[in-house]
Amino acid sequence: MNSPCKIIDNFFSSKQIAAFCLILFGFFTFHGHSQAIRDDYKAYIEQYRTTALQHQQMFGIPASITLAQGLLESRAGKSGLATSGNNHFGIKSYNWRGDVVCYGDSANMHCYRKYGAPEDSFLDHARFLKSKRYGKLYELDVTDYKAWAQGLRECGYAEDPAYPQKLINIIEQYHLHELDASLAGITAPATTTPAPAAKPAIDSKAQKLAQEKAAKEALKRAQKAERDRQKHEQELKKIEHEKQKKAAYEQQRLAREQERLAEKELREKQRRERAERYAQRHSADAGQEKQLSSQATTRAIGSGRRTNARNTTAFNSSADND
Repeated sequence: MNSPCKIIDNFFSSKQIAAFCLILFGFFTFHGHSQAIRDDYKAYIEQYRTTALQHQQMFGIPASITLAQGLLESRAGKSGLATSGNNHFGIKSYNWRGDVVCYGDSANMHCYRKYGAPEDSFLDHARFLKSKRYGKLYELDVTDYKAWAQGLRECGYAEDPAYPQKLINIIEQYHLHELDASLAGITAPATTTPAPAAKPAIDSKAQKLAQEKAAKEALKRAQKAERDRQKHEQELKKIEHEKQKKAAYEQQRLAREQERLAEKELREKQRRERAERYAQRHSADAGQEKQLSSQATTRAIGSGRRTNARNTTAFNSSADND
């Protein structure tokens, strides 16, 4: 009787078995990776859910939107921007006077805001969304997370066309919209007949004390950020001054170099002109000398002829006398 292993060997080839094992290994690896991501997301939600609820109560921004954006933009707090700059929302450094974190080379540089703590990033995100640019979002129901997600894209928060759906998927997968509903009676008018009001989840004396403490800490961090900003501005001014000084020196150096080249070209031109004049004078002198020599030769020939003629005449006369 054949064993099960023998039957499997007869039914499948070795390549098919190897491919099946590879697929099985990939499945378990992907499953383990996905589980790790879900654990990171859950830990992130648990860590910042109270902050998101506070911002819903104070600013009218759905807690689900705040958490979903933080999860997506910072990869649950694991992105390089989140770890190096405490920036959980990918907010760039436009109109920002604090420290920055930059990526890329000089031709393609992107700079983002840097915060002293993640809570500062959440607070700045809330203030960022309270600008005039996002004003129409607050006409929406605070529990309508789908409209908020779409509105963020329409107002220009992100360029990715799939950005709204990504937020919606996160919100629905982790049931973040339930947080919005827990405070809907405080932050937004009800669109249907309201149920009996329940005690707010964070409306307690301890929570108020925590909020006051958080406000004081935020004020301290803001003061420190202002000092850091002033220091940063001074450093930038110093760098700019050095750049201007270096540019002025370089400009002067180039001007001096151009003057030296111009003087050199002028001297070279004068040298050529002198050489040309010398050549012309030498040619003229040579021609004159040749002419004088020719004239002297002609005169010498003429003189020789006259002398010969006189000698001939004298000889003839002597012969006649004889």
